[in-house]
Amino acid sequence: MKRPLAFRVSGRVPELWNPETGAITPLHGWEQEGDGTTLVPLPLEAHESVFVVFRKGDTSAARFDRSALTSSLIEDLPVLATLDGPWEIRFTPGWGAPERIELPRLASWTESADFGVKHYSGTATYTYTRSFELPPPPAASRDVRSRKILLDLGNVAVIASVKVNGHDLGVVWKPPYAVDVTDALRPAGRNTLEVRVTNLWTNRLIADSALPEAERKTWATWNPCKPTDPLLPSGLLGPVTLRIKPESHD
Repeated sequence: MKRPLAFRVSGRVPELWNPETGAITPLHGWEQEGDGTTLVPLPLEAHESVFVVFRKGDTSAARFDRSALTSSLIEDLPVLATLDGPWEIRFTPGWGAPERIELPRLASWTESADFGVKHYSGTATYTYTRSFELPPPPAASRDVRSRKILLDLGNVAVIASVKVNGHDLGVVWKPPYAVDVTDALRPAGRNTLEVRVTNLWTNRLIADSALPEAERKTWATWNPCKPTDPLLPSGLLGPVTLRIKPESHD
């Protein structure tokens, strides 16, 4: 979304209502047109939905600001650090994969040479084995305390929950797979990250379709999968980064 939205409203001040968090925040850089419409620079992430509510207020100082169209998108925020591994992954015992593996870099489970990992379906826990220290902010961000720090997981297949230093930061289920870690991080100390990723059960159904019934890990009244079906990307795919978001862009 790189163009402003035009609403058939005038004489009112727009607000952004976030249906996921319940937060209500002012919008910046909007302007009223002479034809009775209001232009609102509202950048939207992939699969994002919001409410724009118009209230009574002072509209005399409104000026359109095109820079507000892109500056708050996750992909446009400056990267503070990249967490590039190695990663420890722990799988649920009894579902075909080893209980623990280590990856030097993030990749889909389907790229593994291990049959159990390649076809694993369920939840696996990623741990960043090298506790990371928060580096100083870029020169453009003079005071990191006035910024939010976001953990951007990059690509996830399919859903993930996040813990930083033992703090549960909730579930991410659609792009952008990012959470606010400002209050959970220790800026002067060391930090640890845990990500629990769950995929679909398609890959295990594909594997089981070629196995005798006694060796299968899943059960279904009807398995539509065949051994020759392509596997679905699974796991934490990354890249995993820390990004800085100015508070004024909320």
